[in-house]
Amino acid sequence: MNEVKWQLNRLRPSPVWVAVVLSAGIIGCQILFAPGYVDNGDFAGVLRSNGLYQLSHATRFSWHFGVMQYYNPAFLVHGTTQSLLIQIAMLLSRLTGHSHFFDIRYLGFVYGLIYLGGIGLLTWAITTPKRTVKNYFLAGLVVVVLADAGIVRYFNSLYPQAATLILIVYVVALALLLIRYKTAKLWLVFSYFMAVILLLMVNEDGNFWCVGVIFITLSLWCGPMLEKRRPYLIAGIGLILIFSVITATNLPKDAQMMNKYQAFTQGALVENQHPERYPAAKQINPQFTLMRGNAYYPTAYAALKPNGAYTQRHLLQRYNLSWVVTSYVNSGTQFSRLLNVMAKNTLVIPLTTQGSVISFVGYSQLMATFYPKTYGFNVLLALVILSGYAVGLVTGLRRHQWAGFSRFMMMFGLLTTIILIPIVTIVNYGLANLAVHLVPVVACLNLSLILVVADCCHRRILRGTEDE
Repeated sequence: MNEVKWQLNRLRPSPVWVAVVLSAGIIGCQILFAPGYVDNGDFAGVLRSNGLYQLSHATRFSWHFGVMQYYNPAFLVHGTTQSLLIQIAMLLSRLTGHSHFFDIRYLGFVYGLIYLGGIGLLTWAITTPKRTVKNYFLAGLVVVVLADAGIVRYFNSLYPQAATLILIVYVVALALLLIRYKTAKLWLVFSYFMAVILLLMVNEDGNFWCVGVIFITLSLWCGPMLEKRRPYLIAGIGLILIFSVITATNLPKDAQMMNKYQAFTQGALVENQHPERYPAAKQINPQFTLMRGNAYYPTAYAALKPNGAYTQRHLLQRYNLSWVVTSYVNSGTQFSRLLNVMAKNTLVIPLTTQGSVISFVGYSQLMATFYPKTYGFNVLLALVILSGYAVGLVTGLRRHQWAGFSRFMMMFGLLTTIILIPIVTIVNYGLANLAVHLVPVVACLNLSLILVVADCCHRRILRGTEDE
């Protein structure tokens, strides 16, 4: 009888393959038939940098772009992970005979193929080798959360957040494999740090991941198999800091001015009962407060050109980041209001074109509807989750086992990102393009949910051990 059960169990597909195959079907259909997110004005720089241009008859969403056939001085001036992936997609397009036009679905295919690898690794990391209902449930959870259209629609667009959503899955999955299987194979350690570096180099927002990924990296610190690899971990943390600085400085002058301007008009002046006090503190003309809420590239009439010489000389050159931080510190009420505005927009799905043939949006729509929309709830949720993992940390240390420490640091890194990104976003960008800038928060919320459910299923949170 046991032999029959064993043979029947072998016939069942593994949870990893179930997750990958289901995700491939769902993601593939959405890439082929569902339009991605529409352009919010950021695509122009990405197109120019990669030798592409918008076709004259294109609408807000375009399936096709033209390929420049002439010298482009802006080509790959600022190298990013996104540019690397776009160039791979363009190479595939040329190999299939499309040298003058670029179909965005080639990029979606590249993203999707890489993403399936991350889904497979994550499923492998959170399930056990046994083909039980519990493990199939966890595989299904991964599919529902990570194959949702709220994520996949980024693939058929030129938003760099597509690469962010993919690479953070790899970072977490590879770290979990190193922790769980107590292995320190050099190729696995190298793959982890390569994923981290690519994540940091996605775009200028990449440096915001620095604190979170350092804590995730520290989750690899303990364990008998990893002691010999600690020099690599130290060197890796050094690389994280170096690439964070490179990312922060690898930004065109126009983009720096735009961020600085919108941090003032859509940040420091918003939710403020006395906006005129801010300019006075830096000897700035109070009339600049009339530009409250304005974008750097206005779509309607603006009293002054944001990128004009007068604005540059009398506004942007008279304040810096430290002044913005100090102004928020001195106005805690305003800052708390801005944080709640951020929380309300965290799970908002960006604009898409109408008439999508395929739309797998159950999870993202559920979260956008029912997830509490206050920053305080995120803080409270982080404290509750960390309290549970802290019990496992203490229990494990008493037993001289390090699994509890590793899981605590992993969760601390994800939750720290959820808490810090809104703060950093307000200071650097104000309330401009929130749905895009808050993608790291959404990614960390999704992964935190998956890890908490997996650890609850395997009864690992409070026990501080790796076995069930």
